[in-house]
Order: sequence, then C-alpha cells, then structure tokens
Amino acid sequence: MSEGGLALRLVNLAHLFVGRIRGGLAMVNSVACMFFGNISGSAVADVSSVGSVMIPMMKKRGYDADFAVGVTISSAIQGVVVPPSHNLVLYSLAAGGDFHRQPVYGRCHSRADPAGVLAADGVLDRQKAGL
Repeated sequence: MSEGGLALRLVNLAHLFVGRIRGGLAMVNSVACMFFGNISGSAVADVSSVGSVMIPMMKKRGYDADFAVGVTISSAIQGVVVPPSHNLVLYSLAAGGDFHRQPVYGRCHSRADPAGVLAADGVLDRQKAGL
C-alpha cells in the first residue's frame, strides 16, 4: 500500500478535510492514519506507511520529531478500532458480542475517538505556539 502510493493519496484526502485548520498537519496525520487503519487493519502497517510520508513532512514544516512520531503512533492505534474496522467486529464477536448491536456502538465510537485525537492535536499545537 505504501509502495503503490495509497498512503500519499490518503494523506492528500485527509489534507482536504483538516489541512486548513491551525495544527492541521498533525490532524492530517490523525485522519490519514484513521483511513489507512480501516483499510489495512494493522497499526504496524499504518505507522510504516503513513509514517513514512507524514513524519518527514511534519519535520520539514518545523514539528519536533518526537511529536511527529507520537502523533503517528497514537493515531495508528486508534485507526484500527474506528468503525468500520474488521478487527473491532472480530474482537466483539470473539467476546460473545452480538453482530446486530455493532452499528449502534460504531456510530458513537466513530465520532468520539477521532474527535478526541484531533482535539488533543489542536491543544498540543496551541501549546507549542505559546497560545
């Protein structure tokens, strides 16, 4: 997925959604990881693919390397569990969950988790800017 350019395309798509917001590059990282995590189902693949695009881009724009890596790792982990993740469905079924209740959980979780990561990115960016 990384060699074929999918990671860069997902980064560009995420940039359309949140790139214009202050701290947008960190938010682009989070949204791109969410998209990629839903496709791949693997946080490790997510970090290696999206991270190879986003971490150098964030360092070039003046972000600290540790911050760029931290955003990528935390975003990759949340990308795997945001619905419609097949991992989330498999985990819940293995735990004895009912498949018909998944959409209710998915609607709540898919709005809360990414919003929390994006809000944290915004707060950290404002702290970095001294606001």
